[in-house]
Amino acid sequence: MDAFAKLGIVCGVFSLLIGAFLFLFKIGFVHHFWLMAIVLFLIGCPLMWIGGLNTIEFISRPFIEKGLKGIFSWIITIILAIVVYGVVGAGLYFLLLNLQLF
Repeated sequence: MDAFAKLGIVCGVFSLLIGAFLFLFKIGFVHHFWLMAIVLFLIGCPLMWIGGLNTIEFISRPFIEKGLKGIFSWIITIILAIVVYGVVGAGLYFLLLNLQLF
């Protein structure tokens, strides 16, 4: 199975991880605003999934064109996803922190 063909799965998993972190952080540590936490989760996950998918597809295009397959393609995809979602998650966290939602 080629990881580059399955970018949606990788991006979906990372989006759900960041969304679950934001959801649990919002209801567990600051205020008990369930509605805000649910809205952040429902809006944030699809946006992060689409943004991460487009970004990783753009960055990994040279590897796709070379036709890499196997475990090496999975490693490249997961490393790119960790970097992209690390930046997206940190940016989203600081944005919400500056908006005083956290």
